[in-house]
Amino acid sequence: MMSKNLDQNTPADYKIIVKGMISGDWSAWFGDMQITHMENNNGVHETHLTGRVIDQADLQGILAKLQDLGLPIIAINLLEDQGINKIQTGNII
Repeated sequence: MMSKNLDQNTPADYKIIVKGMISGDWSAWFGDMQITHMENNNGVHETHLTGRVIDQADLQGILAKLQDLGLPIIAINLLEDQGINKIQTGNII
């Protein structure tokens, strides 16, 4: 279920998961998103970028940077209150 208040200009919190590793030093380049690393159940290294984006254009800019780095996107999750609303998953590049 999508947030009723979400539109093109609404700030929102997201978690973006990509295959591969991004150094935490790149946080500022990604709009000061928090960068963490995990290894999934299949032993694949993932980077999780979590934080607030100011609008949908900001989100698209972050996704474009990930594409420029050649990192496959695993998931984009809209974070709402205490739960996560998965809005798109899969490799979308």
